[in-house]
Amino acid sequence: MNVLPITREGGLLAKLRSMFGADAQIQEGDVRVEKVLASNDVAQRFNLNGDGQSRRPLEVFIGLNDLVIPYALKVALNKVDTTLPGNNGNSQDVTYPDPFIFNDPATATAVSEASSLNAIYSGTMSLKANTIEILNTEQLRRFKIIPQTQASATTLPQTEEGMFVPILQPAIFSGRDTNIMEFQPASGSDLQLIGGATGTKNVLVFHYKVLVVRNGAQPTTWTEVSQILEKYTQNRVIL
Repeated sequence: MNVLPITREGGLLAKLRSMFGADAQIQEGDVRVEKVLASNDVAQRFNLNGDGQSRRPLEVFIGLNDLVIPYALKVALNKVDTTLPGNNGNSQDVTYPDPFIFNDPATATAVSEASSLNAIYSGTMSLKANTIEILNTEQLRRFKIIPQTQASATTLPQTEEGMFVPILQPAIFSGRDTNIMEFQPASGSDLQLIGGATGTKNVLVFHYKVLVVRNGAQPTTWTEVSQILEKYTQNRVIL
């Protein structure tokens, strides 16, 4: 008896199982990259493999021998208190510029901190695997998720797994490729206060929920895997 999947994740898992066989070790996982924001340093070229960059405490990269299939994305902000020990592991992922958290006010020459951070969600991202264009450009407005409960003097912002937005066309990324995600804030935006008030810093987060085919990209099986990708994907996007 075959049981049909009833969720998008279940359907993707069933597709991968049919592609890579019953013996494939398929796991749930995460890929997370981060950027500390500054008024003169907002755009970023992220290497999803982690090559050539220092790993921040919460970052998770694509494993060298793994295949990774992102199926949902959260674009979030962290507020870090730099006057105390600790890092953004002590902060919540906030998927909108909450004016109570990001509360540096506007000045005579600059919009407020919260308004500056709106340039993130008015910005764009693109994706490439080696020279293969996975995503030409996508606006980030749909990743701005504002919950019913926001921060105030007596409450914290509501956070939940539902803040991940489904990826409509999942693609397969190999740890053997150079996987690049480029982010650009909205052109012409005022970014003077985007880094946060004195004693704080703001961190931009791109957090993917993924399925991982463990050791699916190891050299001994790459010829076979390449044939599978050629059969079941178009420019690495799953058909």
